[in-house]
Amino acid sequence: MEFRRIIAFAAYSAALLLAPPVFAQSGSASVWGVARSQDEGSALWGVTVEVVGTSTVALSDEAGRYRLRGITPGTISLRFTRIGYTTLTRTVTLGADEAAVVDAQLGEAPLRVDPIRVLLKRTRMVGDPLDVNEVPGSVHVLVAEDLDSPAFVFDNVHDFLRQVPGVNIQEEDGFGLRPNIGLRGTGSERSSKITLMEDGVLIAPAPYAAPSAYYFPVAGRMEALEVRKGSSQVRYGPRTIGGALNLVSASIPDRLTWFVEGSGGEYGSLQGHARAGASGARFGWLLEAYSLDTGGFKELPSEASTGFDVDDYMGKVRVNSDRLGDSYQELELKLGYTTEDSDETYLGLTDEDFGSNPLARYTASASDLMEADHSQIQLRHFWTRGNVDVTTTAYRNDFSRNWYKLGKVLGTKISDVVGTPEDHTSALDILKGADSDPDALTVRANNREYFGQGLQSTLGLTVGTHELELGARFHQDEEDRFQWEDGFQMLDGSMSLTSAGEHGTQSNRVSSATAVAAFLQDEISLG
Repeated sequence: MEFRRIIAFAAYSAALLLAPPVFAQSGSASVWGVARSQDEGSALWGVTVEVVGTSTVALSDEAGRYRLRGITPGTISLRFTRIGYTTLTRTVTLGADEAAVVDAQLGEAPLRVDPIRVLLKRTRMVGDPLDVNEVPGSVHVLVAEDLDSPAFVFDNVHDFLRQVPGVNIQEEDGFGLRPNIGLRGTGSERSSKITLMEDGVLIAPAPYAAPSAYYFPVAGRMEALEVRKGSSQVRYGPRTIGGALNLVSASIPDRLTWFVEGSGGEYGSLQGHARAGASGARFGWLLEAYSLDTGGFKELPSEASTGFDVDDYMGKVRVNSDRLGDSYQELELKLGYTTEDSDETYLGLTDEDFGSNPLARYTASASDLMEADHSQIQLRHFWTRGNVDVTTTAYRNDFSRNWYKLGKVLGTKISDVVGTPEDHTSALDILKGADSDPDALTVRANNREYFGQGLQSTLGLTVGTHELELGARFHQDEEDRFQWEDGFQMLDGSMSLTSAGEHGTQSNRVSSATAVAAFLQDEISLG
């Protein structure tokens, strides 16, 4: 991990030197103003205001107000867009440190249902975030502005979801590597009681056979989080009591967009994020890389790392027909790969030692390591013509992990040793680094492999005031446990292997599931 940390630091340093700033600097300009309806003069909320050719964008609020900061001085073009209104482009010249006022009036335009808007409704739980108030049940959407707060430096999904009522969170490692999320009173352990999705596709390692989510998508690369609670989320399954959480990955942009950003902090922490993408008339692409590395805030006597290294890569390509044609279709391929090495342990502290230093870790946890790899592939086809549309997605997720962690000392579970230390003084001394006999420490390799795969399709049909959706999903998943235990000896404050266990001798089993699900929904609009 140390070598990768050095490489990452060099890469992030270069990114900070070469990348355009992602925050306002001295000498930059800003623009603010109000967007109104040209016909009625009333304020328009939900108007997208962007500096053409850049990633600087804002959304007008309920009073029609918007503000853009960190603009490079010079002549720029501002584009104002909103569904149901004409697009307006304004040109303005800005000087250094200038704050210009640019108001806009948008005229109404004949409303044609954008096929992309239909696609969003089929692949997200909310569709367009502007329509959140039209969705039945309890729904919350966290968009980029909610996720980019400086307070969320480690992109911990727990921090993001604390903004949403009705979400139960139990912190575990302090960084959100293995989130524990519950909705409306369901259990939160390993997020096993909620439906977890990425881009509308089940993403837990084996959501039916083994729903405990030891893998969780990297929240730092998402452009939105959707939370839906109550009866309206039943269609997503398989967990239909508490609710569903959908993580929305970055969309392919409609014009060339890119950024590179990096940061660093305490505990040797380094973070890097890069994204680039573009679209033409019939083709679009996106590439993204995200990395988070830290030495950890817990303290081993040897001062070894207690942190982690997570690297995540994602790519999308799309081919499509003419969006303005009588019919529209597109085919999008998404590929993703995530790797994690984390020096994490299950070994806690006695009450007395926790009171002395809650960040301490015992010497016997120094060898504990989680190694994990996750890959995903999604192929989605979308077709629409008139009042009919069909969205079909084939998917496959593979996840392997080996959590090599201390389980017993002198034949006693570590939870019993730290829970009643007065009854296990010799074992506690060994945990703290005292010399032991060979095989006094038992370390288990919790080695498991998972896969989940399936095909899901949704038919949409609008007839008068009825918007019908008929969906079906065929899904298969599996968990394969192939575990073993090794014996260690503690000598001079260091653990050494004294007996290697035979692979496949500890709690091995294969669990699998095949599931078929379907739903029919009729949304009726009145008035």
